[in-house]
Amino acid sequence: MPHYAASYVPLVRETEVMHWDPNSKRKPASMKVGDAFHLLLRLEAGDDLSLMMGSTNAVVALAAFRKKVNVHQLSFSRIQAWLVSNGKGQKQEDTGADAEQEFNGHRTKVTPSQVLRVAQEAPHLFYPMSVAQSAVLEIVAAWQRVNDVMEARKAAANLVRIRIQQDALLYGKAREKPIPGKKELEALLADLLNTKNEQDRKRVPGDPHIAFLTEQEERERSRLENLCRGSDFYLRLFGDVEGVGPSIGARFIAAVERIERFERPEDLSNYAGMLPRGKEGMLLSRKRSKGKQLSRSSQLNSACFLLQDYMFQWGRNTSLGQRLIAQVERECPCTPEARKASKDLRRKHTEAVKRARIAMTRHFLEEIVWPKWRAYMGLTS
Repeated sequence: MPHYAASYVPLVRETEVMHWDPNSKRKPASMKVGDAFHLLLRLEAGDDLSLMMGSTNAVVALAAFRKKVNVHQLSFSRIQAWLVSNGKGQKQEDTGADAEQEFNGHRTKVTPSQVLRVAQEAPHLFYPMSVAQSAVLEIVAAWQRVNDVMEARKAAANLVRIRIQQDALLYGKAREKPIPGKKELEALLADLLNTKNEQDRKRVPGDPHIAFLTEQEERERSRLENLCRGSDFYLRLFGDVEGVGPSIGARFIAAVERIERFERPEDLSNYAGMLPRGKEGMLLSRKRSKGKQLSRSSQLNSACFLLQDYMFQWGRNTSLGQRLIAQVERECPCTPEARKASKDLRRKHTEAVKRARIAMTRHFLEEIVWPKWRAYMGLTS
């Protein structure tokens, strides 16, 4: 059967894909495909597709799997370690590093020919696609749709805000309305951009483009919620975790994608940037790394901070929220009034909150996400 190898397959742009027949003596050939849709049209049941994880590839992998294509996924850190070991004889573990990272001091992307080489010489480095993994990618794909329209709405809102401010400064008016001062400027921006009114109820933004994107975002979020409610995978992972809904849970699923990458629960916390490193437990920074690759996901790190903010502010009555607050009270038992009167106490309380947030997150990752996800995938601890 034909075998295809790709690095990243854009949904709307041309890309390169390697193509070869393992049973033929002909050398692998490079071909151009117009976009992901064109690649899917070429694929037939029984074909093999090797590609990188991350980006839009989750959608491509899922669509190909539905066509009964044999899909094989590869993480950046695995191919990087293999390329390095080929040249220097050193092997490294899969740390779950981001799909595009610093490689030998330079920003590097994996090429289709490199994916092809690994597929031919080290196929065991790929993660095979399965029915269980397809359930994961269903949520990854749905979250990507939410995130895409959310980012588009934010970008559009920023553009509108800048244009209104420029017009107000240059002409004293914007959208045919006089802007004599800051109060009128803020009122106009609120009318054009705000998705909620003063009572925190939904409202339609005055700008038609922002209103359209807001509507699309709501539709995609509703679609994600419906998918999660009917997903056995999602319900096993987060169904009994109070305070973690689809909006938060899907972020974690999309950031991790493959729980097989993490042999120990601590590896998942490390990937999230929740483990202390370096001197006196300080987290390793790029300046202090001395060239060492930082196996940390900004996407998973952001999901962790979102979880922390929610549990600290609104989820205090949940089990995770109570765990967080209980640790803070053990380490720094004081009232808001006492903190207000003492700078040292405020500092001590802030540090206690930071430690408690990280401890709660590690509990969530290591004792909830890691074991439940691996159990669903049929992996032994």
